[in-house]
Amino acid sequence: MVKTVPTISPLLSLYLDIVRFAAAVAVLADHLVSFPITGDGSPRTGWQLIGNYGQTAVTLFFVLSGYVIALVVTTREKDGFSYAVSRISRLYSVVVPALLITWLCDRVGQAIDPSFYAHPKILMKPPSGEGYLASLLFVNEFRIFQFGGIVPGSNAPFWSLSFEATYYLVAGLILFARRTVAVPLSILILVCAGPTIAALLPLWALGYVGYLYRDAAARIIRWPVATFVASGLCILLIPLFMEPFTGSSLGLDLPFGRAEIPRDIGKDYATAIAFALHIAAAKAMFADSDDAAHLFRSDRAHHSELMPPGRECLIDGLVCH
Repeated sequence: MVKTVPTISPLLSLYLDIVRFAAAVAVLADHLVSFPITGDGSPRTGWQLIGNYGQTAVTLFFVLSGYVIALVVTTREKDGFSYAVSRISRLYSVVVPALLITWLCDRVGQAIDPSFYAHPKILMKPPSGEGYLASLLFVNEFRIFQFGGIVPGSNAPFWSLSFEATYYLVAGLILFARRTVAVPLSILILVCAGPTIAALLPLWALGYVGYLYRDAAARIIRWPVATFVASGLCILLIPLFMEPFTGSSLGLDLPFGRAEIPRDIGKDYATAIAFALHIAAAKAMFADSDDAAHLFRSDRAHHSELMPPGRECLIDGLVCH
C-alpha cells in the first residue's frame, strides 16, 4: 500500500500562487506610486489606489509563509537539518544577489542623479557596511541593536526579511529542538528581536495552524463560495476603510522599517484573519473539483484495464491510429 502524503490540491496551489503574484505586484505598486518616484505626495486616486495594498500584501506573505512551512515540514523537511538547509538556501539564494544589485544600482544611481538620492524617501541614511552586514544576517530589525531603522542602501523593503528569518528560526527551534532548549531560546530571540517582530508572529502562526487544520476548517464552512467572496472583499476593503490601530492604542511602541513607522497592527490582524478564512473557503470550494478530477482519473484507470491495448488513449480525447 502506498502511503499518502498530506499536501494541498493542485487547484488550491495554483490559486495561492496567483495570490502570491498579486501580492508582489501590490508591494511593487506601493513603492512605484509613492513620492518622489511617481507620486506627488497627494492622496492616491484611481489606479494609484492599488498602492494602498502594500501593507496588506506583506500580511498575506506572512500568513502564506506559515502555511507553506507547515506543508513542507509535514511532507519533506521532517528533521532539523533538512529544514535548516532548505530555509538557509532559499533565503540566501535571494538575499545575496539582492544586496549586490542594490549596492551596484545605488552607486550608479547616485552618480547619475545625486539629488534624487538626497530625498529621505529614497535614502534615509547614508549607505553603510553596517546596514549591509545587519541585513545579510537578518538582524536589521532587531531592536536590541538600536539601529534606528537600517537597511542596505536604498532597499527599504528589506525590513520584512528580518521578520521572516526570525519566524523561520523560532519555528525550527519549536519543531525540532528539545523543549527545554527551544522554549527559552525562542523567547530570548523574540526579546532581542523586539516587540514588532513578536507582535506579528501570530500572523505567521495563523498560516501554519491553518494548514494543519485545513480539512477541519473546510468542513466547518457550510457556504464556501459565499465565504470565499466575503472574505476576499474584506481583504480588499480593510486597507481602504478601517481606521488605523497602532501599538500606541495598547500602550506599545511597534515601529518597523527604516523610518520606524508605527505598525498598523489592527489592519494586520484583520487582514490575516480574513485571509486565513479565505484560504479555508478556497480549500472547501475547490474540493469538489479535485474530487471530480480524482474520480475521473480512477474511472479512466478502471476502463483502461478493460480495453484493448492502445485504445485507452481515447479517454484522453486523443485519436488513436
